[in-house]
Amino acid sequence: MKTRSLSVIQEISKETDGIEELCNRAEIILVCIGPKFTASHIPESLKESISRFQAAQVE
Repeated sequence: MKTRSLSVIQEISKETDGIEELCNRAEIILVCIGPKFTASHIPESLKESISRFQAAQVE
């Protein structure tokens, strides 16, 4: 049985008066276990939440 893992880090920051400020940091660890590796579907609700957060930071 094969296993692989991948860590994905997303950092969202904003710049105010020349100073960059970290607003959010998410770390997701993806683990694949099995005889073959395939892509996993990212839930639409997660994509929508990230989009709303990013839009709020631009305002």
